[in-house]
Amino acid sequence: MRTALEKTPEQLQFILSEVLKLPAKLQQDLAELLKESSLPAIIGAASTVSERLKTLAGLVGIIFDGDSKRRLKERRQPAQDP
Repeated sequence: MRTALEKTPEQLQFILSEVLKLPAKLQQDLAELLKESSLPAIIGAASTVSERLKTLAGLVGIIFDGDSKRRLKERRQPAQDP
């Protein structure tokens, strides 16, 4: 902990303040998760979920955006020049 405080005090302070701001129930949930999984595994899983949500948001934009609909066609349809 001393090394973390010396090398990256701002990051450690941010992380701790975010944990301390959690309601008691979420702190308890986090403690239970940490008993079952390592913190790196939890961070990895959260990163994967975040990346997939960003991908889904991009796909929704492509599918439902009017401009994209006009430019992008089904695979069997030829693209039309604007």
